[in-house]
Amino acid sequence: MVDTDGAKLISYSSGFEKVWSEFTKYKDLFLEDKLINEIQSIVGNAEYKKQILAGEIVVLAGTSIQHLDINIDKLLLHNWHVCFRNLDGNIIGDIVMEPASLDEKLGIKNIIKMSDLG
Repeated sequence: MVDTDGAKLISYSSGFEKVWSEFTKYKDLFLEDKLINEIQSIVGNAEYKKQILAGEIVVLAGTSIQHLDINIDKLLLHNWHVCFRNLDGNIIGDIVMEPASLDEKLGIKNIIKMSDLG
């Protein structure tokens, strides 16, 4: 889980820790300046970021190999989706990752907005 205001890592699963065990030292640190590739194409876009923080974008999904520009980020092709929710005034992203098939193309696959749900 990340606090989307600054991409602060606040929690992770045991599966995440098993794959990226050395990543645990980044808990409670802000990682937004280290985001790259597909997720940076969203978070680095002022309009998308504004929509996420306003609660307008509720789900993102994509396929990536790497999310962060740090040496410990192991290269692993995976599908991911992030569900955003408001928790005590903070927009929290709950991220789920799973292995992708080798023929998956990298990129953002889906952006779901609150208006899409009505």
